[in-house]
Order: sequence, then structure tokens, then C-alpha cells
Amino acid sequence: MGVRSLARSFARVQRAEGRSPKTVVLYGVCVTRLVAFAEAEAGSDDVGVFTRRLLTDFYATRLATVAPATVSVDFRVHRVFFRWLVDEGELSVSPMDRMKQPRVPVTPVPVLSEDDLRALVAAW
Repeated sequence: MGVRSLARSFARVQRAEGRSPKTVVLYGVCVTRLVAFAEAEAGSDDVGVFTRRLLTDFYATRLATVAPATVSVDFRVHRVFFRWLVDEGELSVSPMDRMKQPRVPVTPVPVLSEDDLRALVAAW
């Protein structure tokens, strides 16, 4: 069965489980993005094309174009989706088993210098 069709069922389940509408939309966007990648790379959205290699290629491609935190969100959503596919009997094993989540580097928050703080206080 095509994953695009299964993704619609997944969205219905997420709504039925009481996920917020924004979460359901986010899950849908993340899964749809992966399906589009699979169709472009493997020519199909069949469950069988979603291998660890395809997923690794997807995350590597995403990391080249978007922030690591965004790729981390994709990864977490896909992990939930593939676990659901296993629970539904569509897959015997998730292709994400034992995959490591992409690292998100810690980005220090900019801090005002003492001079900037003085100027800010003086402006009050």
C-alpha cells in the first residue's frame, strides 16, 4: 500500500487521539515531505522503499538545506509514523530502529554586553 494513503489514516488517528490541530498539520507536512523524497528517489511511495538508506539520504539532504533543529523535528515525527506503521501491521520492523537522531548543535543565546546594558538602562 502507498504511504501517501497511509499518511491520511495516520492523520485521522492523530486527530482521534486528541492531538492539537497544529500537531496534526506538522505531522502531515513532515510525512508528506518524506513521501515526496521517496517518490523522487525511488519512484514509489510503497512502504517497501522506506529503508534506512533512503531515510539517511533524506536527512543528509535536509541537513544541507535547513537548520538541524528542523531536521530533528522531521526525524521525531517520522519515528512516530513508522512505529504506527509497525503497530498497524504495515511493516514488521521500523526502518528507523537504531537510527540516531541528527544532532542539534547548541546555539548560544546572544547576551548584551555591559556597555549595551548601560545604554539600555540609560534610555529608560
